[in-house]
Amino acid sequence: MIEAKVTAEKPRLWVVSEPFYPDENTTAFHMTRFAEGLAEHFDVKALCGQPSYSSRGVKAPKREVHNGVEIFRSAGTTLDKDVLLFRLTNMFTLGITMFFNALKFFQKGDRILAVTAPPTLQFITAAAALRKGASYSLLVYDVYPDAIIAAGKMKPDSFFARTIDFLNRWLYKHAARIFVIGRDMERLLSKKSEGLDIPIFIVPNCAETDFIHPRPKSENALLIELDIADKFVLLYSGNMGRTHDLESIVECAAMLVDQPQIHFLFIGDGGKKKWIEEQKKDRSLGNVTILGLKPRAEQPIFLNACDVSLISLNAGMNGISVPS
Repeated sequence: MIEAKVTAEKPRLWVVSEPFYPDENTTAFHMTRFAEGLAEHFDVKALCGQPSYSSRGVKAPKREVHNGVEIFRSAGTTLDKDVLLFRLTNMFTLGITMFFNALKFFQKGDRILAVTAPPTLQFITAAAALRKGASYSLLVYDVYPDAIIAAGKMKPDSFFARTIDFLNRWLYKHAARIFVIGRDMERLLSKKSEGLDIPIFIVPNCAETDFIHPRPKSENALLIELDIADKFVLLYSGNMGRTHDLESIVECAAMLVDQPQIHFLFIGDGGKKKWIEEQKKDRSLGNVTILGLKPRAEQPIFLNACDVSLISLNAGMNGISVPS
């Protein structure tokens, strides 16, 4: 039997997020750190899924205690999230089990923090919290349906967009508070929740300055391995998703393909990675190198593997998502 070391006087707080320890993607990392940091003041419990990002394929215990946080993992498919049908299947199967686990474990008076990963999770959490007499707060990383609209997958005046906006109003109305990770997002959420009198707080993602700091490019092991340490390197590192404007970067690489001293380095994964690989092959972009996900422990190396680091979002993404 697993026992969490808690103090009876501590209020109980649930952190609800599909990705969590041992996954290492941005959401999993920050939600795990939030939970561990709050464990000093709360009896923190996490409701999450099985690893499906950087640790996909790892079978984690259904229940364990890690750094003072008691973790409850829900079952669900962990198919390749970069395939839309598989991603929807994962959301559906995990959503069902997380909803019933929430009904099973949430208690009256509990405090709950739910994140938009995946976007359906906050609705599932809210429904279970209201049913059990618990209060919930929202941590918004991406705003929907706006992100889907900006990706060109939904029209702003469509039935589905209007339905999601209607459901969002219900979600915001019953929330104790909303946390966002940027100023533009705070303005957007204030507009969307106008008239509901819901407090909105800006809590930016932290930067690990004690772990990641500038290092000499000439000594970078990755650049030396790739034999591009003597070139001017432009780096894109992170999610290669549908809301990221990678087309502009690839087009720049094509325009500069006859400039051998300039090199473009892509590191990460996502829905557009295959497209970048196809562009490199079809257009003979010898000035482009594409690598997969790297372990978080290697961030001090690969985040320093450049002269310029690039961040790009699709047009219309202002306030909808914040690169981190």
